[in-house]
Amino acid sequence: KKMINSSLNCVGDIKKFCSKVGKDKLLVQGAGGNVSWKEADTMWIKASGTWLADALEDNIFVPVDLIHLKKAISEKTLYITPMVMHGKKERPSIETILHALMPQDIVVHLHAVEVLSYLVRANYIEEFKSKVPSQFSWVNVEYARPGEELAKAVYDALESVPQPDVVFLQNHGIVIGAGSIKEVEVILAKVCNSLKVSYVAPELIDRMIAPIAVNASFIYNPIQNVNLQQLALNERLFVQLAENWAMYPDHVVFLGAKPFTYESVYDLYQYEKEQQILPQLIFIKNIGVFTKDEVTPAVMEQLDCFYEVLKRQNEGDNVNTLSFKQIEHLLNWEAEEYRKKISK
Repeated sequence: KKMINSSLNCVGDIKKFCSKVGKDKLLVQGAGGNVSWKEADTMWIKASGTWLADALEDNIFVPVDLIHLKKAISEKTLYITPMVMHGKKERPSIETILHALMPQDIVVHLHAVEVLSYLVRANYIEEFKSKVPSQFSWVNVEYARPGEELAKAVYDALESVPQPDVVFLQNHGIVIGAGSIKEVEVILAKVCNSLKVSYVAPELIDRMIAPIAVNASFIYNPIQNVNLQQLALNERLFVQLAENWAMYPDHVVFLGAKPFTYESVYDLYQYEKEQQILPQLIFIKNIGVFTKDEVTPAVMEQLDCFYEVLKRQNEGDNVNTLSFKQIEHLLNWEAEEYRKKISK
C-alpha cells in the first residue's frame, strides 16, 4: 500500500506538531518524548538527546533502515542496533525498535503529565477502564527499562491487541499510533482530557529566599521558580520528595537516584562536614530548593515535570515508585549517559 505520509507536506505537518508539543511542558520535557514516521523502507525517528521543540529549526530526525528492523522483529531479535541511512552520524533514539514494532505509519511517544500522574499509581488500570474513551483500543505495558527491554514488553502486548491506538507504559508515558498526524492529535487530546486529574493545588508560599554560604568558598543559590520552591516549602510535597522520588525513568536519569533533603540548614552544614562532594540540588524543609552550579535546562524541565506529577497526587493515592534495582539498571547504562551528555 502507498504510504500516507510520503508527501513532503505531511512531513511538514509532523514537524509542526513536534515543535508544538515539544514546547508544551505538560506533554514533553526537555529531550524526552519521541516521534517517528515510516516512509516505504525507511523510518525517520528523532535522534537521541535532541529536543522535539527544535523540530522546525534543526534536523532532529534520523533515517533508519526499516527492512532491517522488520526482519529483526520477525525473528524476535529486539537487541539490535538500527542501521542509520544516508550517511547520517546522529544516533537514533533508544526507542527506535519500539517505534518500528508499532504497525502504524506515525508513532508518537510522550511523557504527558496528565497521563503520567495516573501511570505512577498502583491501581491506574481500573481507572483507565472507566475513563479512557471507548472509541480507542489500548493496551497496558508494565514498567520495563527504556530500549530493548521496553520494546520486548510492547512486542508481547501487541500479540493480544495487534493495532492499539494507544499503548500505556507504566511509570513512563504514552505511545500513540495512527495513520496521520491529525489522528494523533485527536487521540492525544481526547485521552488527556479524559484523564485530567482533579487535585488540591498546593497553596503557593512565596517568600524571599537568600543564598546559603556553606563555607568560605561555596554558596548554594535558590532556584528562581516559585512553583519549584514549593517542593521544600509545602509540607505535603516535602514529605513526598523522599517517598515518591523515582517515579519514572527521565526523572532518575537527570535528577539522580535520590533527593538530597535536609530538615534544617544546620543539617546541611553537618552533611558538608562529613562529605567531600556536595550535591547539585538540595531541598531544605521550610527554607527552599537550592542549586550548586548553573542548572541545565534539561534538569529544570525534569524538576518541573516532577512538581506537576507530584502535586496531582491526592491523599491516599498509592504511588508506585521504581525499585532500587530498576534505578540502578537505569543509571549504570551507556545509552542514557550518552543521551544525558548531549542533551542541553
